[in-house]
This record gives sequence, C-alpha cells and structure tokens, in this order.
Amino acid sequence: MTNQSYNLNSIQEILSHLPLHNVEYFETIGSTNDRAAEIAANNNDLFSVVIADEQTKGRGRSGRSWFTPPGSALALSIVLPINANKNNSEIALVSGLGALAVTNSINNKLNLDAKIKWPNDVLVSGEKVSGVLAEAHWVGDSLKAVILGIGVNIGKESIPPSETLTFPANSLNNITGRKIKRLEILRDIIQNGIALWPLVGSREFINTWENGLAFSGESVKLISGKNIAIYGIIEGLADDGSLLLRLENGKLKNFQVGEIQLRPNIDKN
Repeated sequence: MTNQSYNLNSIQEILSHLPLHNVEYFETIGSTNDRAAEIAANNNDLFSVVIADEQTKGRGRSGRSWFTPPGSALALSIVLPINANKNNSEIALVSGLGALAVTNSINNKLNLDAKIKWPNDVLVSGEKVSGVLAEAHWVGDSLKAVILGIGVNIGKESIPPSETLTFPANSLNNITGRKIKRLEILRDIIQNGIALWPLVGSREFINTWENGLAFSGESVKLISGKNIAIYGIIEGLADDGSLLLRLENGKLKNFQVGEIQLRPNIDKN
C-alpha cells in the first residue's frame, strides 16, 4: 500500500470496504468542505468523502485560512448522514469526533501518543499536527448536512508560517523521521469517523474524547472570545462536550466548544 500513488484509483481501492456513497478526489480544489456540502445537498443520508491533494481556500476555526500545498498533507471532508435521532447539541460534538478519528489513526498506525487540544486540534509532543472543522448546513429549521473537514500535516511544507500560528505546529514526517504515505492513515481516519458517528451523544463517546485530552489535570490558560485570560485545571468534559475547568477560586465551570482558545499555562503575564 505504501507504494501506491495518491490518486482516485488508489484511494477508491483502499476505501472500497467502507460504506461510502461517494468518493471524490481532486488534484486542486478551493475547499473540500464546500464540495462536500454540495454532495450533501443531493444525498445526506449516506457517508461520502471528498479528498484533495491541494486545497487553496480551506478554512479552520474562527475564520482562519487553511492552505494545503500539493503533496504535503491530508485534506478531506466527510459527509455524515443525517439521523433524525441526532439533536442540535449532539451535532456540536462532531469536532470531537474528527479529532478522535485522527488521534486514533496516528497512534495506531504510527505508534505515537497523539492528544486532543480541546476541542478539535490534534497534538503530538505538544505540537499541532491536525485540525478539524465541523459545519452544519441548515435550510430554515431543517438540518441538511453535517460536514467534517480534516487537515493533517504530513510533510514540512504543510506547516503554516510561524507568524500565523496561535500554537506550535509540526508535521508527521518531522516527528517520525520518515516519509509518511498519506494512504497509510487516510483509510483509518475515515473508518474511525464512520465507526464513531453512531456513538456521538453518548457518555461512551464523551469518555473516549475525555481520555484523549491533552493537558488533562494540568493548569492551563484559556483565552475567551473577549480575549480574557482564565486560569484553571482541566477536569474533563461535560455531557455536551464543554470543557470542565476548576478555577482558581475552587469553582468548577463549563466552557462551550468554540468560545475559547487553549494554551499551556506557562505564566500569567
């Protein structure tokens, strides 16, 4: 498998055993999430995946750009089938699903110790190697699609410029000291995502996410949406995926997904 080229034929071959309605591959695309949303508009009750070698208009959390140079990274989006039993609060957990899918794949395939920087970044040795963007698409009050966008830094070219980083970043090639073939972990990530989707909303899912957290039990600094620094110790996750932080005054407080940025608490300056 490691000798296969990265193209539609090789990708379809390794994904042939998975329950995927549609598999698309692009040498260059603006955003895999945008294309996945187009697919979901016509069929949102089956899994589909969009994969690209180069992504020119990808996006991360808080509107940040996510550029994927050719041959350097994994860039993919998974269409998660709409289930009438899924409620709005469970949809908010999809970022955690993506981070878990990546973490499990990296650890199992590359024998590393990847952790999740809540809510949706993946770290190895304290450096970011992957990010996840979950998007829900609505028409009025009707949920039409849930899209899970995933980017994984494979080669050094995929590491963003240092001046654009909010957290130290690295690539899997740098960390392992070898050239990782993208097909090595692509199938695992998608397979993990499909397997985890039915568990979203359960305490089992939260426990699995919680067990993979970076900085668990450590003192951290959280930067709120209003750029206010909050200090405390990570104690886990609530049932809705929010972070449980023991504040310096002893109180336990929940912080919702998407409202804060997490950094190690090096000092209080």
